[in-house]
Amino acid sequence: MVYIILNGLLCVFLIAYSYAVDRNKMIEFGMTVNSILFLFSYTLTVFLNLLLINFFPNYTMMYMLVRVSEILEKFFLLNFCLSIMAYPSFKKSKIGLLLEILITLALVYLVFKNSISIVASKNTGLHFYTQYMTPTSLFRWQTVLNILFHYVFPGVAALYIIVRPANTKNKLEQERLVVHLVALVTVVLSYIIFTAAIKIAPFFYSLKSFGYVVGIYLAYNASKIHIVNDFKTLLMKFLQIFWIYVVPAILLGVVMIFVSKYKDDNFILFLAIISFVLVAIFLRTNILPQIFSRRANALTVGYDKTLEKKLADLEYNLSVENFGNQVSKILASEVKCTGINILISNGNEFASVYSSYPSITSLPLEYPAFDVMMGVGRQVAFKNQLESHHALAGARAGLSEIFEKDTSQACILLTEGYRVFGVILLNEKELGNDYNKYDYNTFTKLYPHFFMIGYYMNSVANEGVIGTINREIKMSDQIIHSIQENMDFIRSPKIDVGYMMKPARNIGGEFIDFIRLTDTRHIVILGSMSGKGITASMSMVIMKSIIRTFLADIHDFKELIQQINHFIRFNLPRGTFFAGVFALLDFSDNMMYYINCGIPTLMLYTQSYNNVIEIQGDGRVLGFVPDISKYVKVKKIKLNPGDVIFACTDGLIESQSLRGESYGKARLQKSIMDNLSYSSNKITQFTYENLRDFTSKEQEADITCLAMKIFADKGGANGTT
Repeated sequence: MVYIILNGLLCVFLIAYSYAVDRNKMIEFGMTVNSILFLFSYTLTVFLNLLLINFFPNYTMMYMLVRVSEILEKFFLLNFCLSIMAYPSFKKSKIGLLLEILITLALVYLVFKNSISIVASKNTGLHFYTQYMTPTSLFRWQTVLNILFHYVFPGVAALYIIVRPANTKNKLEQERLVVHLVALVTVVLSYIIFTAAIKIAPFFYSLKSFGYVVGIYLAYNASKIHIVNDFKTLLMKFLQIFWIYVVPAILLGVVMIFVSKYKDDNFILFLAIISFVLVAIFLRTNILPQIFSRRANALTVGYDKTLEKKLADLEYNLSVENFGNQVSKILASEVKCTGINILISNGNEFASVYSSYPSITSLPLEYPAFDVMMGVGRQVAFKNQLESHHALAGARAGLSEIFEKDTSQACILLTEGYRVFGVILLNEKELGNDYNKYDYNTFTKLYPHFFMIGYYMNSVANEGVIGTINREIKMSDQIIHSIQENMDFIRSPKIDVGYMMKPARNIGGEFIDFIRLTDTRHIVILGSMSGKGITASMSMVIMKSIIRTFLADIHDFKELIQQINHFIRFNLPRGTFFAGVFALLDFSDNMMYYINCGIPTLMLYTQSYNNVIEIQGDGRVLGFVPDISKYVKVKKIKLNPGDVIFACTDGLIESQSLRGESYGKARLQKSIMDNLSYSSNKITQFTYENLRDFTSKEQEADITCLAMKIFADKGGANGTT
């Protein structure tokens, strides 16, 4: 009964497994699916024969099923060997296809031509014998077929893939080759073990499929290997498979041998023992994987978090050589990259400013492959992606030329908007591993860090800043400050704009930006990126750049916010968010449209009420949810002469005095009222001074504030003060 259940469960598993493999829609797995289906068909005939033996004795049906079962088992073995020989193209040659057809026809002829005798009972299982090859021969046809399909064909397949040069061209292919060989050995050993076990437990013949399915599993996963593992990792994986799967299987087999005598005398005891063992094995196979998973993760854990931390801690006050060495060591320890080459635009070409391996020294400034990458929205490309990723088809020739000349394997473009100002090339990995999908996702996620590396190198290489500034002031402070001040100041007689940015330390993630759309329409942004110091400032730099990039194609205010949210969520470091406000000033009809993205304070003074009121309303920070469309609300106000709009980050209203009292919105409203007669710039300045007097201590948080005064059409100040 147990053997019937086991084979029935295996049939269900094989159908599900074939579906799972087929869902990959990859040609290399097509032959694997065929092998699984042949094994399913063979297991199904074994299952049916067990039912006949135990419940519906019918020798006519048994004779037919035995023949069909024998053919299907040999079909499986032949297809399995051929699929391994076809690696890595998985395409059968015409000669191979012809041989397969001839072997199949000969097999069917021999199985159905020869008479067979069957011995079947509930105690001894099912055994069949074919006639001898000749009256004087010592071998039966059955023996010859077993030798051919269980030993000769797997041996030929193993020898073929060993001597074939295409399968031993690099370390990764060699590891896949080893796994394919192990798969072949597993299939052969399973036949030997189960055949020998028949002498102890006759029904063990029905469990051969369990050994075969392990071989299929190994061969299938061999094609999916993308990382060359060191000996320690391979040993851990072997122990994991051995203890989780092999030991329980051996345990079940031993128990079955010793308790089978109770099957007829005390069936309840027999079921109780088997049930107990199966539950114990189930618990073992569910607890042990967790233990080994933790141990394996200690050896193969993803490097994204440690790489992000190390890149965030880079020292931005070193010479080009020392800074490059610092970056190279980090990538070598985390990514296992054997070298980097950083090329920066000097106005005429991309020139190598640092390289840790023999590499190309320059690239043309106008490089079509880079334009293709920018056009499809990719800043990271790997050599092994060029043939398989259709998006890179237009860049294939150009990138291949770079990779061949430079001997590199990965390319990271450094861009400002649509302008490429630098390229980082990464040499091959240790052990000959390919750069894979995990690497791509990590590089994309940590792109802001690579951007800052290039930006720093660009400044040092082109401006010689290191020799002209104090060593104690980080280069990043200079870069960030210049980027923060790079904006399209509003120059209109209808408005006077003033702002102030005071980071608690040298640099921060808060910023204000003005973007000119037309003479009468401007975008105003105020907010802060999460984090502190260099990490937040890098995100800010990317944010300012990507907003301008999006504005080149997006003309809908709400859609702009949705795209920015999507970018922060999926492209900036995990956990990054933006809290602020986006405003669209339209002087053609004196309207301000705005979207609250988590700004704590947006206030409006109107002469009609002679009071300062809050107008920010509800809002969601950007970067927390994948789709923010249902939370985005566009609001608008009419801009009247005499109105004053004031916005600030939480650092201003949440700053505390020595007594622990917050500055708060009430004091801010009073400060605005007290300084209405001054220019916008003076309003922000006096508000900040009032805050300093209130706190009477060193500034602890970044503070950014913006004031805008509205004038009549022909009056007021001209420009930003």
